[in-house]
Amino acid sequence: MPGLARALGYLAAGVLLVLLAGKMLRLPVALMIVYGTSMEPTFEPLDLVLGVEPWLAGGVEKGDVVVWCLPGDFWRSSCVVHRVVDLVNTSRGVLVVTKGDALDVSDPPVPMERVAYVVVYRAPRRLVLPLLAAAAAAAAGYYYLYLPYVTHRRYALEPGAPALLMVLAYALFNIAYVGSGMLDASPVIIDLPRVYGEHLSFNLSAGLLTVKLSYNTSLHPSGLPSCSLVGGFNASPVVEGFSAQPGEAVMAIRIPQEAFMELWLLDTRRVSRTALPPPPAKVATGLMLRCSLDFDKGVLEDTYPVAFSWSEPVVEASGKTLVLGNHNPVPIPVEVVVYAPSPGGGYRLVHRERLVLDPFTVERLDLSKLPGSLRAYVRYTFLGHFRSVGVTLHG
Repeated sequence: MPGLARALGYLAAGVLLVLLAGKMLRLPVALMIVYGTSMEPTFEPLDLVLGVEPWLAGGVEKGDVVVWCLPGDFWRSSCVVHRVVDLVNTSRGVLVVTKGDALDVSDPPVPMERVAYVVVYRAPRRLVLPLLAAAAAAAAGYYYLYLPYVTHRRYALEPGAPALLMVLAYALFNIAYVGSGMLDASPVIIDLPRVYGEHLSFNLSAGLLTVKLSYNTSLHPSGLPSCSLVGGFNASPVVEGFSAQPGEAVMAIRIPQEAFMELWLLDTRRVSRTALPPPPAKVATGLMLRCSLDFDKGVLEDTYPVAFSWSEPVVEASGKTLVLGNHNPVPIPVEVVVYAPSPGGGYRLVHRERLVLDPFTVERLDLSKLPGSLRAYVRYTFLGHFRSVGVTLHG
């Protein structure tokens, strides 16, 4: 029986040692010691947790407690144990967003392949520490109390044994610390997709927004950015150009005319209930774009404002030529009514015409065939307000 007990003891110690080194050896099952307080009260410092690789746990789901490690950490000595709060699908795969139960801020997203283990069992420190102390006391009692009593022999350490025990203790400590330790439950500092500066330029006539970003030089964008309009628009912006170099990227985003037409209708409902100043009036408006850009170490999401003003059509007279200009990204229908002096007094209608002013165009109506001085009125609806602008033409 003493031999069997000794063999079982050695076997248990060996299994425990292998499990403690499991994370360092990249085994599918590992025992790990928790350090830090960001998972309290779920986990406390010095708790012992058992983790299995995601495929053994049936995958990673929202609500699981997982262990993920920093990139390039071959020995997995710097890892985090936090709860999964979100799973984000991107063009480069699934990103896992975690957060400590005691923290208010989530960790940066990490690729699914960086998740090493899913925690399936926890042994609290109030049970682990007394158990280890009891095992040490039992071992000492067995060798220095029980065996001397049974065999009537005194057991002592032979010469050189203290040095050997010190080497073994040092090795075991390093395996336990490196293999199972550094499982810090507090946030870690990694190279995030951090933007240090951004510059926006918007060409209204072309509907083109250019965004210049500066960020960490160690980050590398992957793929094209994706953008959408904030506010429930049906039209979608198009990324027409993207270039990147270390620490800098440039996006060229085209806003389709359909988006401006939707905005015109929305602003018409908004502005039609308010008064406008006399022509030519301007009304400030704008769009908001939300863009997502994949980096090798996470995803950058940001919003970019596009501000401009709706402008009433320009109505001018140049001799007997009526000049009409539209400086908006939407077409504006107008009606031109021209009057000439009547021989009997007053004015008579001599010309009427309806036309559509295309975006960013200038129309010139030649009225030189009409005799005498003319009085022209240009009528249109601007954001729900009926407007009329009159000019006198002399030839």
